[in-house]
Amino acid sequence: MGVEEIKEIGRRYCSTDANEFKNSKESSGGEDVHTPDFVLHSLTGDMKLKDYMALVDMFLNAFPDFKYNPEDIIAEGNKVVVRYTFTGTHLGDFSGVPASGKKVKNEGIAILKISDSKVSEAWMVADSLNIMQQIGAIPS
Repeated sequence: MGVEEIKEIGRRYCSTDANEFKNSKESSGGEDVHTPDFVLHSLTGDMKLKDYMALVDMFLNAFPDFKYNPEDIIAEGNKVVVRYTFTGTHLGDFSGVPASGKKVKNEGIAILKISDSKVSEAWMVADSLNIMQQIGAIPS
């Protein structure tokens, strides 16, 4: 698989909206874009696909109109790095904070390992404090 193909997988992965995530989860449990042994590496620990899909559910409930947009894409070997923007409206509970109705915009970085044209591992970092400030949970 060439670098341009890897970049395109990263672009599609980080060009997702709430409906696409919901459809992927309902149709295949996320296995249409993730390998069955997918692992998300995060600051709070590693997560298998099933747990990641539960995290997606939390985002779907909190920000039912969320959208990811890729900003920069860099690829080498079987990994792609995507700097993305996340937008959404806080319409449900998020980390114990009830819906505020506020629109949020946040940035993050995802490093995706690609195997057999699917994401097999991911490292994602976003500014969670920024989101909590935007929804009014923490003073700016």
